[in-house]
Amino acid sequence: RLDAQHEYLMETVHQGCFYEKSYYGEEMWDNAFVMDVGTGSGAWAVGFYKSLKWPKTSVQLYALDVSSALFPRIPLEGYLWFHETSVLDLVSDVVDGRKGHTSLNFVHQRLLSCALMATQWPIALSQVFTALNPRGVLQIVELAWDRLPSGVGDAEGNTDALELLQQAVLTLFRRHSLLIDNGWQLPAMLKQAGFENIVIEEREAPVGKSAGEIGRRGSENFKKMFKNLGEAVMKKDGLGMFQSEADYQALIDKVEQVWDEMSDCHFTFRVICARKPVT
Repeated sequence: RLDAQHEYLMETVHQGCFYEKSYYGEEMWDNAFVMDVGTGSGAWAVGFYKSLKWPKTSVQLYALDVSSALFPRIPLEGYLWFHETSVLDLVSDVVDGRKGHTSLNFVHQRLLSCALMATQWPIALSQVFTALNPRGVLQIVELAWDRLPSGVGDAEGNTDALELLQQAVLTLFRRHSLLIDNGWQLPAMLKQAGFENIVIEEREAPVGKSAGEIGRRGSENFKKMFKNLGEAVMKKDGLGMFQSEADYQALIDKVEQVWDEMSDCHFTFRVICARKPVT
């Protein structure tokens, strides 16, 4: 699922590029130390490494995740490493332990809203800030969980299921103390951590039949993602909204139908870039 999700996001949110070229120039990759935080199956890390056009020995890449269960089992070249650890322990466990000094040039971090509690985000951003070299860049990609497709203005007007899903997600995030409104909280946290030149851009990721093949892939991706939240929903007593996990799963099936009925349906992602100052 994560590899298919990566391909979909590369085509839509990342727009075919592993990093924001307007923010981080290609010349900056020479002898760079790159890190992929929350790597999962390693799709971004492996894809980025394979995309390098110059001698790959000039770039060292670490891919981190709290679990190694999904790390690729294929043989990899000697300049790409996978490491089981948390971004909350980034400096002590990886940077100091492996390099003896801060040396990161670029950090990519994607879809950690369901992994980090709201109170853990400042710690994670502070860890990355400490680990980065001066002028080093952090690139964050997160789903706008507070602004799921609503169907407002759509001719079908069948929005009850979408509204119920949005309510369920907001309730779930609150019950698990997760960060909901990342659009304005993350830039503020980045500034507090010491970052500068903070830029946020919103990108659309289409779902539903009206978007053709990419919409079909999007629907499949998001449907699986929301269905996977069923266990977390029931751990919080169904959020006071669902009597059983089957009730929740039925809602997701209905939501997928509504996506297909809408003339224009998309999820919103936020791409946030920030730089560590020279002094």
